[in-house]
Amino acid sequence: MLKDTAYQVQIRHRSTKALNPLWSDWSPVVIVPAELEQKPEVTMNITLSNGTRKVVLTWKKMPHPRRTV
Repeated sequence: MLKDTAYQVQIRHRSTKALNPLWSDWSPVVIVPAELEQKPEVTMNITLSNGTRKVVLTWKKMPHPRRTV
């Protein structure tokens, strides 16, 4: 990965604790810098329904990285 380059990223997750784990849906595509200059402020929302847990992570838009010349 190149330092001053942005990449398109999608993620999904599968439990490491469940007996028969399922994959989550893919996240929306987001564009992220290869390196963060500041730690993101992350908010976690957990909803329990019929024995399943839905975890939603959100964070504020990050500033664009400063370019060094």
